Amino acid sequence: MRRWKLWDTDQCPRCGTTEDAPHVWMCQAPGVEEVWLQSMDTLEALLRRLDTDPTLIHMIISYLQSWRAGEDLRYTAPEELEALIKEQNQIGWNRFLKG
Repeated sequence: MRRWKLWDTDQCPRCGTTEDAPHVWMCQAPGVEEVWLQSMDTLEALLRRLDTDPTLIHMIISYLQSWRAGEDLRYTAPEELEALIKEQNQIGWNRFLKG
């Protein structure tokens, strides 16, 4: 918001630390988890409307949830999705959110 000159400071309004895109996704302030979960529900609904493969939807949501929690996800992907998940894991799930 500061970069867009909408705010005078780059401090997170929820926790007060320096805010950048990764911080927005990883902030641990009260109430942020609820916003994250609502965002995941919105993403899932969008992917369903776009007729995304249900297994891929499950994998995307699961990996994003584990990434935010700082946990390793041990998931055996279907053979046709193994390369996709391996490549995404290599570049990182934060890049998935960045587009």
